[in-house]
Amino acid sequence: MKSSKITIKKNLTFILTGFFIFIFSSCEDSIDLQNDEIDNIAQSKSVNSKNTVPAFSPIVGLDPNGTSTLHRNENGITVNFKTDGLTPGYAYTLWWVIWNNPENCTVPGACTDADFANADLVNVEVLFAAGHVVGNNGIGNFSAHLNLNDDSESINALFGLPSAGGLLNAQKAEVHLVLRSHGPKIPGMVNEQINSYVGGCDDPFAFPPFTEIPDENGECGDIIAAIHPGNYDSYDKNNFTISTDDPDTKVDGFAKLKRSKKNIRINFEARNIPNIDISGHAVTLWAFLYRDINSDEPYSIYRIGGKVSDSSNDLIFESKIVKGESKDLWYGSPLENPKTDFVMIVAKTKGLASSDSTILEQQLTTPNGGCSDELTGSIEYISPCNVFLYALGLKEDDKHQDINFLD
Repeated sequence: MKSSKITIKKNLTFILTGFFIFIFSSCEDSIDLQNDEIDNIAQSKSVNSKNTVPAFSPIVGLDPNGTSTLHRNENGITVNFKTDGLTPGYAYTLWWVIWNNPENCTVPGACTDADFANADLVNVEVLFAAGHVVGNNGIGNFSAHLNLNDDSESINALFGLPSAGGLLNAQKAEVHLVLRSHGPKIPGMVNEQINSYVGGCDDPFAFPPFTEIPDENGECGDIIAAIHPGNYDSYDKNNFTISTDDPDTKVDGFAKLKRSKKNIRINFEARNIPNIDISGHAVTLWAFLYRDINSDEPYSIYRIGGKVSDSSNDLIFESKIVKGESKDLWYGSPLENPKTDFVMIVAKTKGLASSDSTILEQQLTTPNGGCSDELTGSIEYISPCNVFLYALGLKEDDKHQDINFLD
């Protein structure tokens, strides 16, 4: 039996873990699509995009030479997953892991197992794709098609996850493929081994994903995977989740970015904000722009707007940032790449709105207006000046620290 410690450079691991027991039933003579069939199906459905990525495994001693080719069109997705290094006579299954809203993952466009904790935001669906017994050459060739809104092969309920409704947007979804070994074929159980997650497994969850290679009867484990990122342009216009520093506080609202070659339009709505009373407060909204997700700091910060919150405790802003223009630019250089720049939006309170029109103007137009006695001359208007809402278009842990640019 082989074992290893999981070490992946980008921590792109997958959860197909062991807290469910279920066996799918299907016909005894299950046959996968072959290469020519997958091409025909894809072409007949007017393929819009196609990309091929390498198959990989974090298990020490398993270095697959394989690829996964994914065809996307308006009706669904079709995959051909081919790899060597498999054991002749062993049963294997292939699984879809569909991230319908990859922009809501902790790292947008790079979903990991940690994002299963926010299943309702990322709309993830885990489904059976294909399965068969590998022949003498040790090469596995798996192909399958998944239609839009088809969740008939979903195992979400077994994870305790809410249904996502299958594949919702073929171009946008981030698609992971996971290959699972069910060990040597077992007479009388082959159909279960190649059509279910737990078929032929004495203890289906004895091995955490990608830790060991099953080599005995009754052993099962996830061993090889491939990652197909979603097409970024297809989700530029989606809504970002709004959150607070308290992970248990849920905010009813969204931040919607509508991008074009010339500008980014921002629609921010937060309603009935819980546990935070901002009634009568002067509140400003700011957009932090990053050239890419790995940037150490924003290259630009724009003021989106400012207003005095009313008794509804709602915040609604609409604005536009124009490429190359300095209007409402507070820090850095003007917007460079409306289509690709990463964005984080923050809301900041200046405390109760001042009755002095000059001070109120500063509260609503500058990062710290109303936040010091040098400005107000009175303790009456000094406030914590807290950033209290975030629109999570960027990785929280890496980018929240950048609010210091508003100080």
